[in-house]
Amino acid sequence: MQGTDIILIGGGGHALVVAGSMRDLGLVPVGFLDDSDQAPLARGQGAIPHLGPLCELDTWLEQDRKTIVAIGAIATRRRIIDAFAGLTEAATVIDAHALVRASAEVECGSFIAPGAIVQERATIGRHAIINTGAIVEHECRLGVNVHVAPGAVLGGRVVVGDDALIGLGARVLPNVRIGAASVIGAGAVVTRDVQPAERVAGVPARTI
Repeated sequence: MQGTDIILIGGGGHALVVAGSMRDLGLVPVGFLDDSDQAPLARGQGAIPHLGPLCELDTWLEQDRKTIVAIGAIATRRRIIDAFAGLTEAATVIDAHALVRASAEVECGSFIAPGAIVQERATIGRHAIINTGAIVEHECRLGVNVHVAPGAVLGGRVVVGDDALIGLGARVLPNVRIGAASVIGAGAVVTRDVQPAERVAGVPARTI
């Protein structure tokens, strides 16, 4: 895969991180799509071309180009994933300074950030984010569009449903199940299963 085959969708803060990881891998993307031409990725050091608003994606889909959704917000990511399903092949970016064990599986469209660790036999679903310094321990199973925020840790055999957010620095104990579309607050320590769409925070984590 060449960097010139990849278009970033989104140009905000998370896109800066994805583009930086691509740069460290020697990949230079075609550019990025964002509804704002003043997005951070268009300006300053490491800027890349702004190709236009999201609605113009189809005009850039040629020569087997791939895309990666470079937006951190779960709900926005889901809307884009659903809107562009079948129109483009998703690229996967694994930072040069991330550790992904050979027995782990990272599905298409996912981003593994600097310092992240994905341990033995873990499965990372499509379009997931394992953000800076996050740890996904052995045999975890993560669904589609899951975001494990910077510094969060999932103990062994944790199961995370689609569209769930594990907040900054949160800890999820081994064998816990995190339901789809749930939110784990920053710094929470999760000792029990979390139901779909439930929001929890605190130590130990409780419903909020």
